[in-house]
Amino acid sequence: MKKNLPKNLIKKTALVAVFFIFASFFNSVKAQYCSPATSNIQIFPTNVAQVTPVYNSGIRAFNFNATAGCSYYFATCGLTAADTYLRLYSLAAGGSTLAVNDDGCSTQSFITWICPTTGIYSILLTRYTSGTNCNPFIQNVSMTYSSTCVQTPCSAIAYGASAAFDGYDEDIFNVTFGTLNNTSTCASTAPGPGSLINKYSNYTGAVAAPFASIGTSVNYGVTVGTCGGWYTANTKIYIDFNQDGLFTGANENVATFASANGVASVGTILIPAGATPGITRMRVVTAENWNNTFPANLITPTGLYDYGETEDYCINIVSGIPCSGTPAALTPSISAPQACPNAAFTLNTTSLSAFTGLSYQWQSSPNNNGPWANVGGAGALLNTATTTTTYYQLVSTCANGGLTATTSAVSFTPLVNPCACNPYAASAANFAGDEDIFTVSVGTMSNVSTCTTTAPGPGSILNRYSNYTYFVAAPSVCPGQVPFNTTIGTCGLWYAIAMNIYIDINQNGTFTDPGELVYANATASAGVNSGFLN
Repeated sequence: MKKNLPKNLIKKTALVAVFFIFASFFNSVKAQYCSPATSNIQIFPTNVAQVTPVYNSGIRAFNFNATAGCSYYFATCGLTAADTYLRLYSLAAGGSTLAVNDDGCSTQSFITWICPTTGIYSILLTRYTSGTNCNPFIQNVSMTYSSTCVQTPCSAIAYGASAAFDGYDEDIFNVTFGTLNNTSTCASTAPGPGSLINKYSNYTGAVAAPFASIGTSVNYGVTVGTCGGWYTANTKIYIDFNQDGLFTGANENVATFASANGVASVGTILIPAGATPGITRMRVVTAENWNNTFPANLITPTGLYDYGETEDYCINIVSGIPCSGTPAALTPSISAPQACPNAAFTLNTTSLSAFTGLSYQWQSSPNNNGPWANVGGAGALLNTATTTTTYYQLVSTCANGGLTATTSAVSFTPLVNPCACNPYAASAANFAGDEDIFTVSVGTMSNVSTCTTTAPGPGSILNRYSNYTYFVAAPSVCPGQVPFNTTIGTCGLWYAIAMNIYIDINQNGTFTDPGELVYANATASAGVNSGFLN
């Protein structure tokens, strides 16, 4: 079972810290009003006009969520005998003044405003008297408010809920789709309705909807990391092509894959000919698969699951325009120009055309100038591997006339590095949290990490296994005693540990040969541990 105590303690500590930071921030922003507000309540503007409570004293503030492109109306017209003054602010409790109005309707006021950026704003209601406009009320006053939005299927349809039950462990850190590129962290709460930190993030209306032409393939990428432990995860992407609010139509589960910790999973999604044009919803669901208890086939577009996250976005599906003439030049990319022989890498392009009727084919050659031969199937994305230095180029062909365009070449070079490339057996902690290695120094090499550091090498798992081979320069050492020191600390609690150091002296891919256990300490201490590698 999972070891939850350290995670919970860490979360509680973080919560206290966030509370005091927020309290200080709120107090500092509050002073940005023309005068401190007596009250600040949240209102919810809709297309139906509403009226605030009646006040007969004080300066009154009202905060509200606003959506980019929507029009908002606030007014005291006919609701009071007082001379009112309205101010619109950029934050929930102050900020910059975006609009003001005085005497817009007799001695009362109104503001009509189109929201430029989705966020939280506020209205301040004050009394004008004797040449000053920031006074408390001494007679009855209230304010009406409403909003007008051009609704799209993405925002207007009541989609079924999808969320993690628990906010720990696996979380979505980045989503790309065409021109959409959204990054979040363990501390991010999305601005859209219903968002729950580390469980569900609603970015509909907050992140611009990318265009996706019917009949074209769109590049996507999803990076999943962890806000606690890493227990493996699967991810599915859904697009509501028929705009019925269900994600259950034919081919609406557009991608399914196993996510690696901190590594972008990339691919292409074809926008089918039968897709309904317009702004529709895309949903990304990542669910933990601890001990294979929740495989990908159990992920559904709605409902609860234990750990992970769901994120929602809007995309704009448009009718495709057929290509003609010579295709536009593309820019090729390779995920790993250097790696171990037979290590998987991805060939792609960052600039797919929006025109329909285009096909793509990767070609390879042992030389930069050819001869070239087709490799893999048709498509702009290719996952492949090789043991030799190889060059790759992408050929685009327009079906309307058959003209082609070819990219410049990218190349892969295999490493000759037993340390990085030998198939060593895995070694990792079962749980994240608690004791962790913070510093390793051997000879001239010194590497520092923290509780939030994920090593750059393949297979690295935050707080459980760190692969720095090839990424940290190897020190030169001579036979004999070599000095070292390590710093051991904790990312939770301390329960005492042992520490062994191994070196694969004969480079056979194991650490079991005589003399390869070069240091052993059954009672390593918190802090610096030093000695000699024999």
